[in-house]
Amino acid sequence: MGARQRLVAVMEEIKNAHTETDLVAVFSHSDSISLLISHFLNMSLDDFHRISIDTASISVVWLGNGQPAIRHLNLLASSRIEWPSH
Repeated sequence: MGARQRLVAVMEEIKNAHTETDLVAVFSHSDSISLLISHFLNMSLDDFHRISIDTASISVVWLGNGQPAIRHLNLLASSRIEWPSH
């Protein structure tokens, strides 16, 4: 099993351990985040490097029922964040 498949499996475990209204924070390195984002966007594994994730940035992925949604990508401290309501 490749790195992306392992990351997706862990995210599924985390998702299944929480309710849809829970807000869960997951911390990782930029390549891991890029791999996950590329999966959620149905991108080819060869293209994951096209997603740029800065150190200490925030990306928000909604993993509720149905299709995952990228709510925020690579936000930095200077960014204004409006958290999505469920």
